[in-house]
Amino acid sequence: MSAGRPHFEFRHGHGLGVLGHGAHWPPKVAALFAATNDDATADAIRFAYARLGRTMSDRCKLAAASHTIRSLSASLAAEPAENERLRGTLGARDTGYDGESGRVAAAGARNDEVGDAGASP
Repeated sequence: MSAGRPHFEFRHGHGLGVLGHGAHWPPKVAALFAATNDDATADAIRFAYARLGRTMSDRCKLAAASHTIRSLSASLAAEPAENERLRGTLGARDTGYDGESGRVAAAGARNDEVGDAGASP
């Protein structure tokens, strides 16, 4: 695509490039195209833009990590309240089961008494 046309290729990231169309460009764009013919200048430009790209990428990653940390921190902050709510629910169920267990034990004792009374000669 760039063959025979003024261009500058960035080699970092996904290979972004600048391609000239027409015959007249601003002086800074013309200088960028001219740098293609000077390896040292082209490498210096590529290095500078790769560094800028890494900085922006790092900032995006940092922002995403910060968001994740805030989200996880909020979840952890809610855990004690949720744990207390669950303990209350379990406590109420345990109380209900304890009452039922007592009634079952009492019924079993009455059945034993009835069975013992019927077994007497």
